[in-house]
Amino acid sequence: MTTLDAGDARAFEHEAFIYDHDDDYVGTLAPLMTAALAAGDAVLAVVPGPRADLLRAALGPSAGDVTWFDACEWYQQPTRTIAGYEQTLRALGPGTHAFVVGEVQFGDTERGWTEWTRYESVLNRALERHSARVVCPYDARALPSRVVEDARRTHRYLLGTDARQVSDTYIEPESLLLDVTVGTVPPSGAPDVDVQVGNSVRDGRHAFEAAAAAWGLARAQAHKLSIAISEVLTNAVIHGGGRAWLRIWCRDDGLTCMVDDAGSGSDDALLGYLPPVPGAMSGYGLWLTRQLFDRAELSRSPRGGMRVLLTLDS
Repeated sequence: MTTLDAGDARAFEHEAFIYDHDDDYVGTLAPLMTAALAAGDAVLAVVPGPRADLLRAALGPSAGDVTWFDACEWYQQPTRTIAGYEQTLRALGPGTHAFVVGEVQFGDTERGWTEWTRYESVLNRALERHSARVVCPYDARALPSRVVEDARRTHRYLLGTDARQVSDTYIEPESLLLDVTVGTVPPSGAPDVDVQVGNSVRDGRHAFEAAAAAWGLARAQAHKLSIAISEVLTNAVIHGGGRAWLRIWCRDDGLTCMVDDAGSGSDDALLGYLPPVPGAMSGYGLWLTRQLFDRAELSRSPRGGMRVLLTLDS
C-alpha cells in the first residue's frame, strides 16, 4: 500500500475500514464524522443498531445533526441499495459534499457474500458523479476472511486507525465483476412456460402475468413486473436477431424467469447496475429490472447472445 497524498482526493471516494475492536471503530469514525459536520458536510450513518448506539454516545449532541439509517433495512438487495444512495445523494443538492459511513450487511451465505462484494465494486462507478466520501466498515471478528480480503480489491482506499492509504490490490469494477461471478444456472426440471418471442413481445408479457398470478403474485405486482419482462424481451429481440426465448419456473421457493437471445451479446459486467444520468432518454430498462426482482443475473447465453435470469423469492 502507498500513503494517500492530498492531491489524490477525488469527488467520490470509497474506502474500507477494517477493524477488530469497538474502541477502534468509535475512535476512528466518530472524529471523522465530527470533522465532516464541522466542515458543513451532510453526514449519513448507515449502520446496524448496536453500532449506531456506540457512535451516538461518542458524538454526543452532534449525533442529532447526523442522518441515521438502519443498515439491516438499507442493505437488503444490492441494486435497490445503490438506488437508495443515488436518490439520497442527489437530494442533497448541488455543492453539498456528503460523508457516509455505510456498513454493508453481507449476510451468512456464500451467495450473499458474493453479491455484496460485487455491490462494493459497482459502487465505484454507480456513485462516481457525486461529491461524497463513503467509508465502509468491515468487522474482521465477524466477517469471513474472504469478504475482508475482497474489501482491499473493491475499495480504492483503505482507512486505518491513524491514516488513509491507497490499496495496491484495488481492481476496477469492469475487471473484478468478471472474476467474482454469481452464475446464471436455471432451476432444475422442465419450465412451466417455454415460449419463443418474435417482433411483438406481448405474448411473452402475457405469459409472465399468467404464470405470476398462478404462482400467487398480486395482480398489480405481476403487472408491474411484466413491464420489466417486456423491457428485457424487447432488448433481447432488438439485439438478438429478431427473436428471444422466455422460460419461467414456478417453484415453492421462488419464481424464476430466463430470457435468452442469439445476438452478439455483451461483455459489459455493469449492465443495469448504473443509475441513468439525470435527463437521459434511455438506460432505464435493466436498471429498473434489477431493482424490481430480488435477483437479476446476466451472462452469455449458450445461443451466443445474452442470458438474463430474474428471480423472485417466495
